Amino acid sequence: MDYCPFDIVSREDTFGLEARSVPTHYGSIRARVSKTQNSDSATLYIHGVGADWTTWTPMIRAEAACGFRTHDQIFINMPGFGDSDNRLDKLDIADVGDTILSVVATLGYSSVRVVGHSMGGFLTLDMASRRSDRITSIHLIAGPYFSILTSIQHPLLSFGHDPIVAATFGAQYLLARAGRLQTSLLALSYRIGFARALLAPFVTHPSALRDSIVKNLCQQSNPRGLILTAANGDGYEADEQWSKISCPIWAVFADKDNLVPQKDMKRFLRCQPGAHCTTVEDAGHLLHLERPVPVLKSLGLWT
Repeated sequence: MDYCPFDIVSREDTFGLEARSVPTHYGSIRARVSKTQNSDSATLYIHGVGADWTTWTPMIRAEAACGFRTHDQIFINMPGFGDSDNRLDKLDIADVGDTILSVVATLGYSSVRVVGHSMGGFLTLDMASRRSDRITSIHLIAGPYFSILTSIQHPLLSFGHDPIVAATFGAQYLLARAGRLQTSLLALSYRIGFARALLAPFVTHPSALRDSIVKNLCQQSNPRGLILTAANGDGYEADEQWSKISCPIWAVFADKDNLVPQKDMKRFLRCQPGAHCTTVEDAGHLLHLERPVPVLKSLGLWT
């Protein structure tokens, strides 16, 4: 299938979903949930930084294109992302994970298999390492963040060992420090047709991105969210934490990802030798938008 074959769509009813709101100590957490509940187990989708639940809509379209059908889906907006509140102005990874599972329980589900992209994959890994009682399997898209963690914990060392990762994440982090200025600059870049150039480090063919995707990525810019989530990287012992995971794992990587390189896959396999790891070709960090069909087929959701 062609590169970037599907648009991002913001209407949940297009996909048989309904908007639900659950009160938490962060404020209201919003999710899009299947209108009909068929079991007490669901598939939970957790987005990355600079995104909300709509980032998954190309993959929902890919499901239909492949003839797949997933019942009982939950597409959550994390605290402070999309239309979810974050009145605490913090995002402790363990607390966010527990809060999400509490939301899932309120929605009527006792267990989930979790699909996470990028920072959502990082959160998924941490959740699975602590909550095997609620998580039956995890399915990661550019999720194992070893190189990014090195960039956070040892920035100077990272430039020596992972210059591309360090430069890409470092630039993203510095722009986030600009706060609302970054948001305004992205909006301006979209209006003047420069946004694709800014997205080039994260995709392989920026000129071929659909306009709905470029617009969505600019609108969902969340500098505060990036700063708060990056704080979890300080002192995080990934190998130790992720080696505790006991559920089945599928992990999909991209061959041209400037944030989660191939060596992260090799290190992840040393940490979790039983993980099912796949590489999608001609894709970058936003591979779920660039190549949704091969990503979907590699996630192990229909084995």
